[in-house]
Amino acid sequence: MKKVLAIAPYSFLPYTSGGQKFIAKFFEYLSKETELSVVSGKENDIQLAKGYTIYPLLKKSFRRYFDRSLVKKITSLIENNHFDTCII
Repeated sequence: MKKVLAIAPYSFLPYTSGGQKFIAKFFEYLSKETELSVVSGKENDIQLAKGYTIYPLLKKSFRRYFDRSLVKKITSLIENNHFDTCII
């Protein structure tokens, strides 16, 4: 089974809008075909993730896009888990 890492820079669990529901359901269905891991914000309810792992590495503030330590964390995650592809 292919190992996939996805990055979702916003909260989507629990979903309250159509866009959040789309992402949550997309990840749910993708996890049935792949071994899926998702890097996302800490505000997601990890227990609602069905069939995939969430790594809550992203901060809630806009600074998450400028967090230099995040590059090292994601690079380490990719190297340690040997992902086949990444969805950004």
